Amino acid sequence: MSRGLPLKRWQLFDYVPNAWALENIHTRDERFITAVTARQVGKTLTGGIEIDTAMTEPPDEFGRPPSVGILAPTYEKAELLVKEYEDRIRRAFDENYYQRNSNKHWMRLPHNEAELRWLSGTDPQSVVGYTFSTLITDESQKISDEVWNKIYPTLSVRKARVISFGTPDITPDQSWYRANFVRGGDPLYADHHSFSVTAFESPWIADDEIKRAQDEMSEREFRMLYLAEWPDEEGIVFRGWRSAMMPTLPVFDPTRRHIMSVDFGLIDDFTVVMLGESSTRTVIKMERFREGASIPTYDKIQDMWEAWGHPKIYADGQGYGKPMCEELRARGMRVVDAKFTVANKMPNVLRLAADMEHRRIQFPGWQELTSELDAYVFQTTPSGKITANAAAGYHDDCVTSLIMLNVGFHTSRGGVHRPRNYLTEDALPLHARTVRIHL
Repeated sequence: MSRGLPLKRWQLFDYVPNAWALENIHTRDERFITAVTARQVGKTLTGGIEIDTAMTEPPDEFGRPPSVGILAPTYEKAELLVKEYEDRIRRAFDENYYQRNSNKHWMRLPHNEAELRWLSGTDPQSVVGYTFSTLITDESQKISDEVWNKIYPTLSVRKARVISFGTPDITPDQSWYRANFVRGGDPLYADHHSFSVTAFESPWIADDEIKRAQDEMSEREFRMLYLAEWPDEEGIVFRGWRSAMMPTLPVFDPTRRHIMSVDFGLIDDFTVVMLGESSTRTVIKMERFREGASIPTYDKIQDMWEAWGHPKIYADGQGYGKPMCEELRARGMRVVDAKFTVANKMPNVLRLAADMEHRRIQFPGWQELTSELDAYVFQTTPSGKITANAAAGYHDDCVTSLIMLNVGFHTSRGGVHRPRNYLTEDALPLHARTVRIHL
């Protein structure tokens, strides 16, 4: 949190930041800032100030002036942020400070050649071709994955800073915003920061007004719009995973029967290896890593396999996974090809979801896994079929490995399923009584 504050300009604007804005936006260094806000908490005010900060930055290392983008579901929504910025600079300076073309949706500052453009999410093609140094998205929950996927590559040219505001009422066609929010809580994504702002943090809404809204609205709507909480909406696949989460970390017992699952990672993906105890359908261990080369990956998997007593391995042997499975077999490992096809993927996904809700499978609350479970959503294919994948821009390697491990639980000969009771420490088997995990 070392980002400098433009205090002199704030004084010109008579701007006093809200505590949440100062802590989570104005002083943050992360490239991606994702804010889930309740209504009327001051996000337009904060966004207008961030536009000014971005427009007055020095040229980059190539001498390019600032280029700032505003993306919202419609031009009218985007112009709310633009108007907030324009009103402030007009009051602090005069109309000669800037140039504006409302028809072409741009504004320029002649003194430093900085440019501001506002875009509409109604046409995915209209957001292509810009090289922004900063992008602010508003009403992000209404900007589709298609639009985000179009504009995202253009952000890499100048490593644009992205600030996203929105509420948590998303749909299956809009998942990138939630994915960025989840990344903000993942320690492996150091360039992301995410946070929520409730209506209680608004200086403009009295507590009795919040109470009145709670009495008049449905609980789901109130929690979204006033408490900024993600609902358990239909678009999320694994709504009952907390039922399967254990409060303790089990210990590997070599006298018991185990199976492994491996989800192989490519260049930007993780390889995820899981170990499960067959008779109790309990996930004992999980390793998530990037090696960048095949041989170190195989060596690491082999080390785990040997340390865990040579368990049977379940892996997807299709496509690029086929030669990887063959390499494991060549090293003496017994690999079962758990192929994911169009026909069997959704049944396996839904079976895992049901097993979680009924605690027929159990696992510790590893943050990498639970973050992916929260970001795994239903999607519609171009042909109209329903499938499920990670939210746009997020990973699903841990989920895929868990699905394959669950396939193994249902097909391996590990005996009759005997679920453990992890509700109290005294109920744990002796070998599983360990230090509790603080989640």
